[in-house]
Amino acid sequence: MIRFFRVSGGSHPAVVRPAAQRRNPVCGWAGVICPEHGFALATTADWTWCTIQDCGRFWLGDHQNDCPEPAAVLLTGTEGGDRLLCAAHAERAGRELAEHHPGTRYDQAG
Repeated sequence: MIRFFRVSGGSHPAVVRPAAQRRNPVCGWAGVICPEHGFALATTADWTWCTIQDCGRFWLGDHQNDCPEPAAVLLTGTEGGDRLLCAAHAERAGRELAEHHPGTRYDQAG
């Protein structure tokens, strides 16, 4: 289970911790994202592509491979299970987790 909790200073250590301490960290979350447009994707068994007009980004093969984008934050579970996430996956995870914890506010790193 992953929980958000408040600490002094207004940050949420369960979501936002710099990932730069690791050498060339990448996201590693299953599934690709468009680095510019996030989750605006369409997919078939062999291709995944950004649906934003004139973007032109696409990925071949199994689109469920780990995300290759640079890691921006470290998501920390209450029982361990830390995971590095890119900015887009961290934002999405924060929004999805906040929906399940109504008393929790999600703040983006910045």
